[in-house]
Amino acid sequence: MTTRISALIAAESILQWSMRFGMPKILISDTASHFKNELLAELCRCTHTEQNFMVAYCPWINGSIERINRDILQVLRVMILEFKFKQAQWIDILPLVQANLNQTPAPSLANLSPIEVFTGMERPSPLQSIVVRSGTDKEQVVTLENFSASIQEKFTALRQTMHIMHKKLTTAKTKQTNRNQRNQRVAHPVNLYVGDYVLWSRVESRIKSNKLSVKWVGPFRVIGAKPNSFTVEHLLNGCIRDVHVSRLKHYADSSFDVTEEVVEHIANQDIYLTVREFVEHRRSDQHG
Repeated sequence: MTTRISALIAAESILQWSMRFGMPKILISDTASHFKNELLAELCRCTHTEQNFMVAYCPWINGSIERINRDILQVLRVMILEFKFKQAQWIDILPLVQANLNQTPAPSLANLSPIEVFTGMERPSPLQSIVVRSGTDKEQVVTLENFSASIQEKFTALRQTMHIMHKKLTTAKTKQTNRNQRNQRVAHPVNLYVGDYVLWSRVESRIKSNKLSVKWVGPFRVIGAKPNSFTVEHLLNGCIRDVHVSRLKHYADSSFDVTEEVVEHIANQDIYLTVREFVEHRRSDQHG
C-alpha cells in the first residue's frame, strides 16, 4: 500500500511540474520503488519521456536542508505571532514564505528574483492574500498588510542561508568534477559480461556499520548490462539489484561451478532483507 501511494504522489508531482513547464524529455531518478514502478513507466510511455535510473550512492547526511528548515521555522514563528494565527494554520502561511523567496530580488542573482532567473517571466507583485482554513472546515481569504521589520529580517536571514548552501554545493560540485576527471585518467574499464560472477562492495545505509563485516560480498551472477551499471542476482535468495560498475569486482567467468562450499560461504555473510509483501497474517494470543 505504501509503495502504491508513494508512486501515485511521484506521478502527480511530475504532472504538476509538466502543467507549468512541460514534460521533460528525460526523467532521471534513483531506483526507489516510488520511481521504479509500472505507474511511472506507463506515464513516461504516454508522455514520450525517456526514463533513466542512476544507482550512485549519495546519502543526504550533510544537514543542508535541516539548516534551511531551521530558518524557515523562525519565519513561520514570527508570522504566526504577528498575524495572530493558530499554530495548526502554519501550512496556510507557507505559500507566503515560498512566494517571498521566489519573487523577491536577490543580490546574489544580480538583483533578479529566482522566478525571473528560472522561468524568464516578469516578476509578479508580492503575494499578500492567502486562504486560511478554520476549525469549522470553512475557508476564508485573508489579506495581510506589508511585512514588519522583524519578518523581513527573518526572510533576509533565510535568503542568506540558502545563498551559502548553494555556494557550498557549487564548490563541492566543482571539486567532485575535478576528482572524476583525475580518476578517469587512471581508471581501468571493467570487462564484465552477462553470466559472469562478481563481488559487490556493499553499502548498507539502513544499519549501523559493522567493522567486522566483509567489504566485498558475493559472488553474484550478472544477468543484465547497462551503460554504467549491471544487474546482479543473489545466488541464494534470487534477489535482483542494479549496481554501479564502480562497486563491482570480477570474480569468475560463466563457467564457474557454484559448489556447496561456495553456497555455505555466501550463507555465512550478513544478508539484509526487506519485506516485499504480507501474504497472510494471524492474531497472536500473546501480543493481541
